[in-house]
Amino acid sequence: AVERSQKQTLNPQDMKILFVEDEDSVRAFGVRALKKKGFAVTACNSAENALEQLKNGEVFDLLITDMVMPGLSGADLAKEIKKSLPDIRIILASGYSEEIARRELAGSEDFEFIAKPYSLGDLTNKVFSVLNR
Repeated sequence: AVERSQKQTLNPQDMKILFVEDEDSVRAFGVRALKKKGFAVTACNSAENALEQLKNGEVFDLLITDMVMPGLSGADLAKEIKKSLPDIRIILASGYSEEIARRELAGSEDFEFIAKPYSLGDLTNKVFSVLNR
């Protein structure tokens, strides 16, 4: 039998990603990278904007959010979204260390972390690995 690589088991077209980042350039860069890989991506510039998407009944497989944003933080957004989408996978992005991120989400180990700044490769590899788990 031919070994199938992990990447083939995941069909990006079936995956909906909610990408939340208040910095326009970072958001544009991340969304473009993920769309190139075939993912359906909804971009939001704030946590409040992301919560609006959920009120519209949207369902997502993955949340990628910046930790530090004006208004609701990425950590708080992650907790809110988990309430309505308990199976959603979460990637928190931060210029701070993973240790600080984990402290802010104490009691919730249910997320992955990516350090900023990240490359396109870092981002897409992280997304594939999280969605393939």
